[in-house]
Amino acid sequence: MNKKEFKHLERTLINSYEKKNDKIIVDNNDFDEDGLTIEGFSKIKQKLEYVSIDDTFDIVVSNKKDEVFRNSLIHYVSKELFIIKKQKDRINKFSIIFLLIGILVMIFYYLFSKTYFLSELFIIISWVFIWAAVEKIFFEKAALKRNRIKLLILISSVKM
Repeated sequence: MNKKEFKHLERTLINSYEKKNDKIIVDNNDFDEDGLTIEGFSKIKQKLEYVSIDDTFDIVVSNKKDEVFRNSLIHYVSKELFIIKKQKDRINKFSIIFLLIGILVMIFYYLFSKTYFLSELFIIISWVFIWAAVEKIFFEKAALKRNRIKLLILISSVKM
């Protein structure tokens, strides 16, 4: 195949994907006598990872299990949202603590940096704590926010 044929093939594949509506299929193996199993919910979350926030998708549930699925999904999603809220609170708390420690070490640097070794040590320690705070806020919290949005999209896709 030459370059032109590869471009045409790529364009065809992208166009066929754009027109496709993603489906998340929940089969009978994902249920037990109490409703949706934790493995079934994990499977739905795993499939949701490959769905873009802007894409639409359908959840297909086997017959006569719609109400049980809806109640189980609400239970699991609300539990996950509660855990995410707790994790975000913990991240906020630790990032503030790390930032304050970094600033305090930086103050020690300006007050007690009489030798080269101590001054360099204070600078490194302060930047490590400041970077830990930034990492928690911009990376860990962003991942939790993405998970939260995907869960809310999941629950909104189910007709209440």
